[in-house]
Amino acid sequence: MADEQPLSKNEHAWALLFEKYNILPRLASAPYVEIAASEINTVREARLMTKFDHSYQLPPLFQKYKLAILPLSRGSYALGRFATFHTFEKILDPTATKRVAFPAFLESLTYNTITSESAAIHVAYAAGILADFMHESELHPTISGRMGTEVFDFQIEQSNHSLQSLHVENAQIEIDGGYESERALYLIEAKNHFADDFIVRQLYYPYRLWSARVKKPVRLIYLIYSDGSYWLYEYRFTEPLYYHSIECVRKRKYTLDDTLLSERDLEHLLQNTPIVSEDEALPFPQADSFERLINLCEILMQRGKLSKEEIAENYGFAYRQANYYVAAGRYLGWLAEQEFEGEKSVVLSSAGVECFQLPLSLRRRRILATLLSHRLFREVLQLYLARSVLVPIRPAVQKLLRTAMPTLSATTIERRAYTLIAWVQWILDKIV
Repeated sequence: MADEQPLSKNEHAWALLFEKYNILPRLASAPYVEIAASEINTVREARLMTKFDHSYQLPPLFQKYKLAILPLSRGSYALGRFATFHTFEKILDPTATKRVAFPAFLESLTYNTITSESAAIHVAYAAGILADFMHESELHPTISGRMGTEVFDFQIEQSNHSLQSLHVENAQIEIDGGYESERALYLIEAKNHFADDFIVRQLYYPYRLWSARVKKPVRLIYLIYSDGSYWLYEYRFTEPLYYHSIECVRKRKYTLDDTLLSERDLEHLLQNTPIVSEDEALPFPQADSFERLINLCEILMQRGKLSKEEIAENYGFAYRQANYYVAAGRYLGWLAEQEFEGEKSVVLSSAGVECFQLPLSLRRRRILATLLSHRLFREVLQLYLARSVLVPIRPAVQKLLRTAMPTLSATTIERRAYTLIAWVQWILDKIV
């Protein structure tokens, strides 16, 4: 099949381990298998082999047999049929987005080039995002970095819904940020990319450690940042001894105010952006999340290059979808493919580098101008503005596509209409 790819280094190493240590036969008669870091190290470094922040990162053998792995100590892991991930709740309400201002006097901290989780948290703290989301008037940064869990026991749900007890003793954890107020201690897990779910361990292990160390409540925040916006979720464990008792308390999106554009800015762009001729060699985009495309460009700005396999792994979708996002980036002139040591990699084009090294407010204008230079995006935006509704009538968008691309099938028209609408909604979301 076209989507099938060779096994990654992790996938190949795990296949070797399953055979070498008879993992599946042992799991047939035991709830889990304890495997030592030293055993994992015989094929590949354990740190790389056990880092599964999202379910899509699990190797095929794990996915096929509904397996997961959790650290029990600094040198051992439990491999079993555990339910370890939680699906993110969607932030669908447009009114849930709040605009915030970044302090103009700060010179040592900028939101234009966030290259680490700690920098993202510093920006959120300085802009008042953390205090607002936590409903606190005063917060103090207190803890971060790697530390040991000390000792605790817990129960976790297995794939057959039964419970399994596990004992943890000084496993290593990393806390991206810890803030304390008079009322609570807040622990923050931060990421710079989007995914459908996350591993609960990143919140649960720090929660068990610090709820035993402090008397005040320990509150848990998951933070995602990209393109000048922050998505914050607060979680809690309704039963502290149960790993799977996680639930979302609330969620909100924040956008830095001076990265937004006014209606006058939009009108100026509409009047002054020339329409480009479409390159027939480049297919019309079929990538539904414009935020994810921007996020991909941000990551490439940091890393320099990625293979399509790495893009698929990073976002947890099929290789075919990685192709769609690369094609969408090429359509806008931001991405290119180059050969490095005999292998093709995706990189930012010169236009992509020029765009994504701009300060965010100027970058937004450049992105909007790029979109509005393509006739269909301009026409759909004008449909929105003329109708003064949140979502234009889908048949009207499909009619525009049929006129522009009469040879496309009805199914393809429908998929591309979905992309058109999603991308134009991104534009409207950036207008004050």
